[in-house]
Amino acid sequence: MALGALCAGALTWLQYRTDQDIPQPEGQAMGQNTDEPTAEELIFSAMFRLPPQTGTYVNCDEVQRTLRDLMSRAAESSADNCVVSAITGQGGIGKTALAVRVAHSVRDLFPDGQLYVNLRGYDSGRRNPYEVLGDFLRALGVDGTAIPAGLDQRTLLYQSRMESKRMLVVLDNARDEAQIRPLLPETPRCPVIITSRTRLISLTGTHSCDMQLFDVDSSLELLRRVVGAERIDQDEQAARRIAELCDGLPLAVWIAAAKLAGRPHWTPSMLAERLEDARHRLSELHVGDLAVRATFTLSYAGLSPEAQRLFRLLAVCPPTGFPFWVAGVLTEEDSLDAAELLETLVDVHVLEAGDSPGPTGRPRYVFHDLLRVYGQELLSDQDSAETAVTALSRLVSTYTALAERACATLGSPMAMPPDPAPVLPPAAVAEIEADPLSWFEAERATIVSLVDAAHQARLDNGAWRLACALRHYFDRRARWQDWIRTHEWALASAERAGDDAGRAMVTWGLGVVHWYNADWNQAIGRLTEAIELFRGTGNVAGEAHAHRNLGVVRRDRSQWPEAQASYLAAIRLFEEADDPAHRAVTLRNLGDVHRDASRFTEAHAHFDRAAEIYAEHPDVTARAYLDRSRGDALCAEGRFDEAMAPLRAALEVFGQVGDRRAEARTLRNLGIVHVEQAHNGEAEVYLEKSLELFSELGDLHGESRTRLCLATVYRRTGRSNDALRAALAARIVFADLEDRLWEAKCAVEAGDALLLSGDRAGAAEQWRAALATFEEIDAAEASTARERLAEHGD
Repeated sequence: MALGALCAGALTWLQYRTDQDIPQPEGQAMGQNTDEPTAEELIFSAMFRLPPQTGTYVNCDEVQRTLRDLMSRAAESSADNCVVSAITGQGGIGKTALAVRVAHSVRDLFPDGQLYVNLRGYDSGRRNPYEVLGDFLRALGVDGTAIPAGLDQRTLLYQSRMESKRMLVVLDNARDEAQIRPLLPETPRCPVIITSRTRLISLTGTHSCDMQLFDVDSSLELLRRVVGAERIDQDEQAARRIAELCDGLPLAVWIAAAKLAGRPHWTPSMLAERLEDARHRLSELHVGDLAVRATFTLSYAGLSPEAQRLFRLLAVCPPTGFPFWVAGVLTEEDSLDAAELLETLVDVHVLEAGDSPGPTGRPRYVFHDLLRVYGQELLSDQDSAETAVTALSRLVSTYTALAERACATLGSPMAMPPDPAPVLPPAAVAEIEADPLSWFEAERATIVSLVDAAHQARLDNGAWRLACALRHYFDRRARWQDWIRTHEWALASAERAGDDAGRAMVTWGLGVVHWYNADWNQAIGRLTEAIELFRGTGNVAGEAHAHRNLGVVRRDRSQWPEAQASYLAAIRLFEEADDPAHRAVTLRNLGDVHRDASRFTEAHAHFDRAAEIYAEHPDVTARAYLDRSRGDALCAEGRFDEAMAPLRAALEVFGQVGDRRAEARTLRNLGIVHVEQAHNGEAEVYLEKSLELFSELGDLHGESRTRLCLATVYRRTGRSNDALRAALAARIVFADLEDRLWEAKCAVEAGDALLLSGDRAGAAEQWRAALATFEEIDAAEASTARERLAEHGD
């Protein structure tokens, strides 16, 4: 839950209350018999002078209640130690507003008063504890001439004066522990509330409240309260966008609300449009004497020069977060030394340790969106354009080399052309060697964003290489949309650079992902183009891979002669490239074509040749694919018992290596075997698991094929309506995907379901439609449709 309160930096001590509002100290009546209060009386009045509460405050009830309870217990405490509560968070998050509201809510519990001071820890007017103690002692009734000269003596006198009192102390806007320690009363009935942008790590025994940002709903509530619910609700989508662009920073939301309130002729859409441009966003978030940029500047000015440089360089990182070793890459310093510098940015809340740790449990770091914009402004103003591009280039090169290493660990199908590799961070290498897929999962959003950033910065070689380094991971995890986006950026970069080698690699990748998305025409076009590009650049292995993938597409389109020709071309090229592993993969593919054509002897012969290669060049995952193909062939032959063993062996491997798409397909294949054996209960279990996994992957083709199998199970168990719905739902998808073979197969199953329900005419209509398609594409399944019509047709 968001815990922020608005306008922290805006609260100032504007005026004293009138004397009659102030409880009078024993033996003294302030303000009586005199027209002007004395200096001593004004200082003493600070004991009862908190800043005014802000009038608009949202979504902080829980933390306010916790702090109030702590203060209440302290007022009656007989413990030995002072209760200290530290409210920390970035500038503009609402620390002062929260502290003041809590202090006002418990003031009646502290009859001896409240001491409040703005320590101004992050600006040029910073208060030192020596001066503050002097003011506090005067407020406690110590004559100015009796105040000791030394800091230690002032501290002891202050603590002794507080021993018998019940007072609340508010130390606002503290910089660090050194500024705070002398001001702690060390008596249990005088609790202290501290606000600071810095995590006060060495202040032991402190109750810490690290404030969080607003969520979107809390931001909208603040906008409604300040601007008016009617104006916000009439343009809620734009108001929501304002909340998103302010990224939950209460000060930013309040400034946006104040602008709208002060300009009734503005709509939320007008302000949202002005905030969209990141270059001017901080300038827009300014009203009166309040400005988000000014708040950030105070935090930045308090950093060391080394920390300031790191803050600026980190602004080239994507908004998705990054691991600690990135600091070392950007600064070209030792990773551990740079990581320590990184933690200083976290301590002062200009950088946050994110909620999503990497695979080793280490935190990932993230900028607030507005702080990242501020960092980019500083990088542009204080550093050369070359500095920013060079820093981004180092980051892209490092991630590319790491991604290539992770793909090699996973068994990537084809290595990229060599490129000078940077020194890799040992921590990242260790994560990759331990679990490359988990590393990819943790870094996915960051790497995808980096491809775009590299393209935008005209780092064309880096853009296409990084995109291609992700392909094998995208394949394993079925990240089709990420694959398409990164490769479209990469292709634009390779074309801009006139890099045919890069164009070939990226175009090949696009062809494969379009096949996965069942976009057949795009797949065939891209793969055909890739073959020519690979041939033109002399990349024999690349040409072989593109031929193989083209064969896969042709086979899925039931274009078996064309598929066979592509596979044979790939086998010849793999032999030329001396790549036995992928020659074995292609032999398996060729066996699948023979299986589809019911040429089982030829299919098993090709599977045997592939197995011989794997015996000499072991590859567990590739062997699992071979087992699945052999199991499918045995099932198609009617050798169901023999099919179970290779399919189960393949399923186990795919689960171990995290190949979810292959796992889903093998679950479906096992379901089909059980269907053929009339083990309908077992079949339904396997098929439902397959359907769920395909759905999670967004694989419509795979999902619909599994749904068609379920239609068969439903029909065989007498559920004709369920069978018809499943078959027709799958048919609609195959029609959209322009897969005519599977569309026709769905028509056959729909006809069978209609026959079961007694609708012979409807069944015959479905079978005739299927037969027409089967004959047109020369599919062997045409005989099945003819048999149905001969036996049951009108």
